[in-house]
Amino acid sequence: MSLVNASVRTGNWRTALIMLDELRVRNMPPSAATASAPASSMSPPPVTFAYDMEILSRIGRVFLQMGNLDEAATFFGRAAKVDATRRKQETAVAVGTVPPADAGPCARIQLNAGLLAFARNDFRTALSLLQNVITAERTRQDTSQLTFDGAAKDFVSSTLFCGVDVEEDLLVEAVNNYAICAMYTCELALAVNTLESLIRENPAAHMCDVVVFNLSTLYELSCDNKLQVRKKRVLQQVAQRFFLDDIAFSRSESRESAHHPHRPLQPPGMEANAAVVGLAPP
Repeated sequence: MSLVNASVRTGNWRTALIMLDELRVRNMPPSAATASAPASSMSPPPVTFAYDMEILSRIGRVFLQMGNLDEAATFFGRAAKVDATRRKQETAVAVGTVPPADAGPCARIQLNAGLLAFARNDFRTALSLLQNVITAERTRQDTSQLTFDGAAKDFVSSTLFCGVDVEEDLLVEAVNNYAICAMYTCELALAVNTLESLIRENPAAHMCDVVVFNLSTLYELSCDNKLQVRKKRVLQQVAQRFFLDDIAFSRSESRESAHHPHRPLQPPGMEANAAVVGLAPP
């Protein structure tokens, strides 16, 4: 996946798409079913759905960064269908029992929809969808713990997203894009408070180049020169306190890596996060 991320950063979209397609076709996790397994276990395991949904989502995000919104919507739709199939399988119960309520699309699918709405300049819809993702991710992180206990329910699909995301990944991306949406709707105070709250919550996990750059930009838009300098200095002190030496505080140094407007509009959080396990979001 590192090659995919490098290709995306350099605008080599064709290479990124080819590699993502190969990952989906060749690295699909094997089915847990065997010839001797009972019929009830023959359906694909949750990890298969999660992996396929994640790769389809990332292909759609590459198209989104290219500015091809129609293709992005197509792959996001395919990912949503995979998620719907997963939810249908998970809610399947024996005859005569009451099935559990469908919780609706997962956070990744809602994030896809939010990014697509953002790219279409439908900022109010994007804000609503991204808020749903933020709420869902905060709830999940508050109620689940990383464990390798074999008895834990659906560990693969609910905790590590089949090994391709860390827990904080969706939260950081959703909050960052929520703040940028708020900026586009002229709600600068909301945008600033959103990113400051994210950093305050967990600086070591959430303070990265893209968040720092966007927050610095918001300071420049909302504060006078003296105040913005003081606020940026606080960010530097926080980074030093938590030994975040990899963060570039110069706008000229971080412009390309942290925030490039979508073609014609790209949500800044589309940049790959640094702290990822396995596959990193393009």
